Amino acid sequence: MKTPRRWTMAALLAGGWMTACSSADTPNPNPDDAGVTVDAPRTDVPRTDGPRSDVPMANPCTGARDLTGMTPGADGAIHVTGDNSTAPGVSLGTLPMSCVNGAKGSVVVFQYTMRASALLRVSTDNAGTAADLDSVVAVLPTCSATAASLACNDDASSANLRSTATTAANVAAGTRVFVVVGGFGMDAASASTGAFELTVREITPVASGQACTATDVCATGSHCLASPTAPTTRICVPDGTSGGACNPGATCSAGLACAANGVCRAPLAANAVCMPTDSCAAGAHCVAVNPDGSLRRCLADGGAGAACRVMGTACDATLTCSATMPTATAPGICRAVVAVGAACDTARSCPASAHCLSVAANPTMLTCQVDGAVGTLCRATATPCDAGLTCSAADPIMAAGVCRTTVAGTGACDLRGRTSTCAGTSECAPNAAFTAGTCAAPGTAAGISCRSTGAACDAGLACSDMTPTADAPGYCQRAVAAGAACDYQYGATTCMGSAVCAPSSTAAGTCAAARAETEPNNTTATAQTPVTASTVFSAAITPGTDTDCFAVTVPANASLFLLTSDGHDGCPAMADTIVTLSTSAGVQIGSNDDGGAGLCSLLNGPLAGPAHRLAAGTYVACVNSYGGAAGPAAIAQYFLTIGIVPAP
Repeated sequence: MKTPRRWTMAALLAGGWMTACSSADTPNPNPDDAGVTVDAPRTDVPRTDGPRSDVPMANPCTGARDLTGMTPGADGAIHVTGDNSTAPGVSLGTLPMSCVNGAKGSVVVFQYTMRASALLRVSTDNAGTAADLDSVVAVLPTCSATAASLACNDDASSANLRSTATTAANVAAGTRVFVVVGGFGMDAASASTGAFELTVREITPVASGQACTATDVCATGSHCLASPTAPTTRICVPDGTSGGACNPGATCSAGLACAANGVCRAPLAANAVCMPTDSCAAGAHCVAVNPDGSLRRCLADGGAGAACRVMGTACDATLTCSATMPTATAPGICRAVVAVGAACDTARSCPASAHCLSVAANPTMLTCQVDGAVGTLCRATATPCDAGLTCSAADPIMAAGVCRTTVAGTGACDLRGRTSTCAGTSECAPNAAFTAGTCAAPGTAAGISCRSTGAACDAGLACSDMTPTADAPGYCQRAVAAGAACDYQYGATTCMGSAVCAPSSTAAGTCAAARAETEPNNTTATAQTPVTASTVFSAAITPGTDTDCFAVTVPANASLFLLTSDGHDGCPAMADTIVTLSTSAGVQIGSNDDGGAGLCSLLNGPLAGPAHRLAAGTYVACVNSYGGAAGPAAIAQYFLTIGIVPAP
């Protein structure tokens, strides 16, 4: 479903689109957990309480193929193919709930004797494994139903149903183990079946301080992370040292702070660029220094725009603290109070009954505006707005809202919803040039909600959602051909075929073909060759270390529009992107996590924010995939729209 990028309360407060600095997503659930997804019962197997009648109940350990004599390939792994479709409907091994929350059956067993003392990794995450096989792999010390597994895995990632398991400790040379490949099921007799390609690889842990890749295993007490001295290089960094792993509850080394992302870092010096998870030197905090919070620095406590001091005088002379009683966890911000109508920012606050809002004619200019007037915040009282206006929030005391006029019939309306709203169920539909709006009933115009009953949209329009509902109606859109004008702000159009809408002005774009990324482009220094006109890139994220960076050269006062998407109306399945904007020297000036459709990202510079009216020069937009401490998660394909929009 299309998520139109309309004006929000957060944008009103910040003078632009608010940008998130860290992902707050719940990790994607294992498809086999909590009954989210289970394999459909096989239609060729009778559903009985007894053993499967079509498969002999043979002992799967009998005749287990020995892989020891096989020669590893160029990747260091032994490759073998198999199929568990006719395997006995039994299970082997005592597997922990953390591995498989259910049952494992239809098992095929291999035996292997260790050549050296090393870790052993077994995997079905290979090209020869059927896409619909929900596999489970395990390494057992003996071939029995009660053997405790040395390694076990159900789904290695959320991207597929394949499995990869690595022993936690070295297995001694000469030790014989049993590798079990099975299928997940509600019980052993209804397990998933299909062809698989198994790899078996002995892994020697990489020593601390040595170079590593995402597939390497570091020696105990270290993890493969970005080098503290060379961020583009990965090495096995000792835990507890600067840049090393520092898991929650661990004791950090002297002088280091344990960040929320599980990496130990030395406190940053005063005025250094920082993230909310960073630790600043004593007497300083990481605070936002621009209206939308996309740029933060370690500022000395007590100064303008800095955190208030918890002990002693809260703020320097002429400044007041935003917190009545500053605490270590909620210190407040030191600000100067300015008059109504005066310019305001993170260091200059407004008097009572006024708030710092953007000016309609210039979204990057902020002034103190009195609550209750049209286009300003609602008062948190029984009369939230001036006469003739209504508040956008149902309860302005509990949540911020904006005061607006109500437009009846097919009158003119504010597309961003700041100054006006349509009466009843009508919505503001953009005109053909996407510059102004008129009120229209659902389903009757492009850019507004589809009907949830009857015909979703009028003739000539199509709903962005195949099955619109009252809660998720989708949006009526008109299809436009490659090279034609399109709407990149409000979702009134969709480009035909594989074309994507590339911005060309503050209001409209042009349907254009996507251009493929060129690897390696993992850093600002290795970013793809600069583009000088709006471009859409088709790209992918490989798991573990991949980042995609694209350079863009802009003229003075131009704005950048950066959007990750599936190329049309949504976000790729399972994708969770983070986009950052930096100078060519690598200084970050903006970022966004979940501002687009779904968990995709958006920096909407033509409206406001850190990408609005930039100085002439070359900038670098980088896309990462949120994956927590494990590193970037895989995204098979996504599109990055880079719009270079000249000042109107």
